[in-house]
Amino acid sequence: MSAGLQAASEGDPHALRLFVREARGFVSFLRDHIVKEDECLADIVNSAFSPEERGSLTRQFEEMERREVGERVFERFSAMAARARHEGRRDPLRSSKALTPRTTLAKPGAAVQDRPEC
Repeated sequence: MSAGLQAASEGDPHALRLFVREARGFVSFLRDHIVKEDECLADIVNSAFSPEERGSLTRQFEEMERREVGERVFERFSAMAARARHEGRRDPLRSSKALTPRTTLAKPGAAVQDRPEC
């Protein structure tokens, strides 16, 4: 993806099309990866740890997130996405043929449209 980035940033139409195509592929890969983590890995973790251990891990991850990322990041980005949808903005990396994503960014336990093979 980085190979043609300079040419794309300078307005080379071929490099820009290539970058957008590769970026869309990467976004698709990440969405699938996140779904598998949420749907498959969560099941494994839930069966491997007791409720007390899961609670402790959750608290540790939340503390690390506060330190490393900041307070209420998920909520802030969710609000930004909602405002963008409300204002009618569209994701520039999503083609008009694929206006509905396979999955959406969701907190654990949220419904997912397509369940992956684990």
